[in-house]
Amino acid sequence: MALISVEVKVSNLRIWVWRAVAAGMMLYAFFCQLTGTPQFDYIFSSFGTDPYLKAIVGIVELTASLLIMVPRTSSYGALLSMALMAIAIQSHLLLFGIEVMNDSGFLLAGSIIVLLASERVISHHHDIDKKI
Repeated sequence: MALISVEVKVSNLRIWVWRAVAAGMMLYAFFCQLTGTPQFDYIFSSFGTDPYLKAIVGIVELTASLLIMVPRTSSYGALLSMALMAIAIQSHLLLFGIEVMNDSGFLLAGSIIVLLASERVISHHHDIDKKI
């Protein structure tokens, strides 16, 4: 019995770490968009809809971050963040390249990490549903 309890606690801790990674990195991106970091300004201005698209993406990132941190809605937030990160990764690979304004690929790596963390959140919920 005690072994199962420890396994459940480790699993719960692991999923909270994945949630915190995904939400924390998206909140960091939201903050960078809000303060006008040059990389984000360059990315959004190249679409031609700078203030509007940046605001919409920021609101969606904030919403996804909040949804991920609430256990009952974390799968919805993870799906939303995966959609955002898929678009971000496509934009990097097709439009901007790996580096944006000499960032050494930091923004692309962050998008990939959020995508993978969100996938772990969704797969954790899928595993729980299979056990029930």
